[in-house]
Amino acid sequence: MGLEYNSMLYMQEVAELKNLEFQKSRMSVRRKDLINMNSSLRYSESKLDPSSEGYKVLDLRVQQLEQMTQVLDAESARLDMQIQATNALLQSTHGMLSKQIPDSFTLLGKD
Repeated sequence: MGLEYNSMLYMQEVAELKNLEFQKSRMSVRRKDLINMNSSLRYSESKLDPSSEGYKVLDLRVQQLEQMTQVLDAESARLDMQIQATNALLQSTHGMLSKQIPDSFTLLGKD
């Protein structure tokens, strides 16, 4: 593959990596928000009688938030794997470019 193609591929991989990192950052913020809501609900729940209807409603909502947090954790792990794969591809492409750039000058007789 040519220098131009690999350069374009490298830039696409950089953009993909930045996009994945941005998604991961947004997901982290969302997870923190869920944990804060969960803590607030747990605090409110602690002030109620465990046999009351309000307690049961809050407990159900807490369980839902915990499930949402678990889903975000799984998605975060998936993004981590994608980030690692993209980083590996980026390093590989960088290696090819590091070799192709000097070779392109040699081919032009500028060595």
